[in-house]
Amino acid sequence: MTERLYYSNPYIKTWETEVIETRSLSNGYALTLKQTAFYPEGGGQPSDYGNIAGIDVKDVYEENGEVYHIVNTLPAQTNVTCEINWHRRFDHMQQHSGQHLLSALLIDTYDIHTISFHLGNEAVSIDLNVPQLSHEQLLHIEKVVNDAIHSNRHIKTYEVKKEELHTLALRKVPDLEDEVVRIVEIEGIDVSACCGTHVKQIGELGLIKLTKTEKQRGNTRLFFKCGMRALADYQQSQEIVAELSNKFSTSRELVVERIKKLETEQKELQKQLEELKNENAAYLASELESKKEGSFLYHHFEN
Repeated sequence: MTERLYYSNPYIKTWETEVIETRSLSNGYALTLKQTAFYPEGGGQPSDYGNIAGIDVKDVYEENGEVYHIVNTLPAQTNVTCEINWHRRFDHMQQHSGQHLLSALLIDTYDIHTISFHLGNEAVSIDLNVPQLSHEQLLHIEKVVNDAIHSNRHIKTYEVKKEELHTLALRKVPDLEDEVVRIVEIEGIDVSACCGTHVKQIGELGLIKLTKTEKQRGNTRLFFKCGMRALADYQQSQEIVAELSNKFSTSRELVVERIKKLETEQKELQKQLEELKNENAAYLASELESKKEGSFLYHHFEN
């Protein structure tokens, strides 16, 4: 069985190993490696990308306890050098660790529990067992979470036997058949069963930004971004506000006020336009009446 380097060292970027099995598929080949740092999709976390002997890895999945790597062509040799797409891996580590922290502090702060977790290329969200969150609650939990990040607590991972789970202060008791369960613990904050990859300390999250909420079948879907995603989002928002500031020739602090003023002016202009249209229609009707020949009337409208 493949040795899973992503558990023993989630920060590994390159390594040398041996291809021990190949399978022919309709869309390429599935390779089994002696050691792999490629994380297979699971637990709400997408799979890693990268390359094996320079050949792009398109997907990684787990089946019957084995990890399979999907490629278009086979490597020329069985001894290969592998490389992780580190940007993608570290992004997933930041978002997943951020979700653990956010979910734990939502319980501590408002007794709000996470139902599910979604990690995509663009959006990250959790579904919560409440119909809504107020603006004040969102601001408060965002501050609580980022204060916790600044404490830079350690995150440790370890395995326990299934019968030992009752000895841990788990956020949620998992319904698993496995005899050995992997635990991810944020020191003094959270203990959860999890098979994903995580950062070593919560300070590596940088920051968490809550972006929006949506109603989801009586629950609330909370969207957020961690680390480099949050920074990229801020940079994009700053560029948009800067462009609006230039358009309105005002400071960014006054952009909203200028937009509100523009909306008021637009409504007034629309009102005046409707009044002029009505006046014009009344005038046209009068003109048509004056041109009537007996009971017959005609007029040609342009366009």
